Amino acid sequence: MHGTDLPADAAARLHHRADRDRDYHQRLLDRLRARGVPATDPLYLHVRAVLLTLRDLAVLLADGLPRGQARRYLNRAKWWPRV
Repeated sequence: MHGTDLPADAAARLHHRADRDRDYHQRLLDRLRARGVPATDPLYLHVRAVLLTLRDLAVLLADGLPRGQARRYLNRAKWWPRV
C-alpha cells in the first residue's frame, strides 16, 4: 500500500493527528527553551527531531486534503517558528 492509496477521509484523519502532534511538540520545544534547557540536551534534541519529522509529515499529508483546505494549511505552514 502507498500513501496515495489512502481514502480521502483516512488521509484527512491522519493529517489532523499529525498536525495536532506537531502543535504539541512545538509547544513542548517552546517550553524547553523558556526554561533554559540547552540545545545540546538529549531531550531537547529528540523533541526537535520529532517536531521536524511531524512538520514534514503534516505538509506531505496536506496533499490529500481538499484543494482549498490544503492551500490554507500550506500558507499557514510558511509561518511556523524556526527550530
